[in-house]
Amino acid sequence: MSTIRKRNGRYQAQVRRKGFPDVSKSFHQLKDAKEWARQTEVQADRAELEPERKILETITLGDLVKRYRDEITPNKKTFKAETLVLNAFLRHKISKQKLSILSTVDFARYRDERLKQIAPQSLRRSLSPINCIAPRFVDTLPIKK
Repeated sequence: MSTIRKRNGRYQAQVRRKGFPDVSKSFHQLKDAKEWARQTEVQADRAELEPERKILETITLGDLVKRYRDEITPNKKTFKAETLVLNAFLRHKISKQKLSILSTVDFARYRDERLKQIAPQSLRRSLSPINCIAPRFVDTLPIKK
């Protein structure tokens, strides 16, 4: 929800959405403030704004994987195999990391460790469900054949 108020001869637009930090900006003209507020609300609707850091500090990657395993995976034909893959992923230390500090480097380390144990094609298949959960990390990983 956006609000616009006049302060000291300028217009301050503020957008508040649950799960996102409050965003505000000042403008000289009212029409500019309204346009910015509308665009920012659209970005929030599309989940293009950065999520609130406090929320990311309370959730681990394992929490997301467990929720995906329990809610999404049972509806798939390959739920048994995918459940095994997800449970194996949950045993790894990367699943205990908070989302606020998780990076592509962590996934690269995971990839390198797993490539010592399994073939590249097997790793691709095992990362497929994780890619549904954390695409911004997994999509950037090159896996050589």
